[in-house]
Amino acid sequence: MKHESQPQGDPPPFESGIWPIEVIAVWRNDGTWSIPWAITTVMFRDKLGQIHRHPRWSAPFFAEDPDETPKEWAYLAGRIRDGVGGNIYSYHPVGFEVDDPNRIDGYVEAMTWETVKNPPVLLTNIAPFETSTGEPATDETGDELLGYDDVGGTDDLHHVEEPNRFLVERVPLPRWVNDSDDNDRAGAVFGAYLPWSFAVPWVHRALASPFTREPILQEPQPGDAFSSGALAYWSSLLHLLVYSFGWTRPDRGLRWWYDAGKPVDDPRFQLMAQIWDADGQLDLFAAWLWTTPHMGTEQLAAITGFQNENQPIGVDRQWLQEVQRRVDALNVPSPYAGTGGWDPLHLNVHLDGPLSQIPGKPKLLRSPRQDRHATLLVDSMRGWYRALIEQGATLPTIGARSWHVDVVVGPVGWMGTFRKSRITGIWFASRHRHHVIGN
Repeated sequence: MKHESQPQGDPPPFESGIWPIEVIAVWRNDGTWSIPWAITTVMFRDKLGQIHRHPRWSAPFFAEDPDETPKEWAYLAGRIRDGVGGNIYSYHPVGFEVDDPNRIDGYVEAMTWETVKNPPVLLTNIAPFETSTGEPATDETGDELLGYDDVGGTDDLHHVEEPNRFLVERVPLPRWVNDSDDNDRAGAVFGAYLPWSFAVPWVHRALASPFTREPILQEPQPGDAFSSGALAYWSSLLHLLVYSFGWTRPDRGLRWWYDAGKPVDDPRFQLMAQIWDADGQLDLFAAWLWTTPHMGTEQLAAITGFQNENQPIGVDRQWLQEVQRRVDALNVPSPYAGTGGWDPLHLNVHLDGPLSQIPGKPKLLRSPRQDRHATLLVDSMRGWYRALIEQGATLPTIGARSWHVDVVVGPVGWMGTFRKSRITGIWFASRHRHHVIGN
């Protein structure tokens, strides 16, 4: 039975200029690509250009402050224009126009009913794009573009979906970290001083084996000392951004993730959302990144020859003040201090272990050129990324294609499969479109 205010037919499209009231509706799912989809947010812009939240669907899209509504509107309008959302995000924006705000309810209810009957469908049957020559199109790494992704090396059809949740075991700081009398030798294995570095391999193990309950540090606890697990808790995240995504500007990459609505279409994003963001702590880290005058990634840029822009990230002062209030209320060791030092947890100081001089002799084993696969074996976490850069440079040229290099660290295990971007010249383990946003 239709709502009595529901009009007949489809409303004019968003920004068509046919009717004066523009509307944006946002559906969110329950973490899977299945029913139930639920509408959570409806905003509309009136004849005078004022933006309002609909009282029936008033959940903020990405901000709790009502003053952020114009920013939400601008972001969602952009997603409607470029057709992004739905399949690769946990939300689905739709826009339309009406002649009177009283008609919004009817159209939204009609679309909600259609969405329940026909929820957004996975992109399961997308063939590789082709160029005008009939050859498979390639991304900037030289790999074939399949669907909306840039994963190469196969002609199979590709679909885009959210990674499954990780099954991890949240653990406190192990006693042996601060009790150890042999931090120098342990640091050689982990790549840096132990209190900062010991949990970095845990993150990579979780990514490699998401269903075997690998350990992940619990969030910092109120009253924790400086030498607590907070050092490794945040250091492991920073290493993930810099050395797995290949971001020389982790501040820029993280800002994109926030502005994009925190999509989880990459396992690294899923882990970030499930651990640091779900812990309610990620804003502290973001505030630190976005207010840090320079990051410890200059060495990475120097080794690879990539020159990024030095333009700082703009940050809302009111948001920073709110983060500072949370820092004070949480009473935990925080990467963001607000005042009194730009890197209170010394995360930058202990970031360059993977770029250190390489101990031992790395071994690079490669397949025939047509298979485009290689395996790099290194003896410790110290210098493993430098070894990837140096050994990767010895791989033969294979035209407009990319080598896929599995990095295995002896005491730790598999670090991921890396490719080299033709845009940045940097090795990364994520999707290329996620790599470039942080450079």
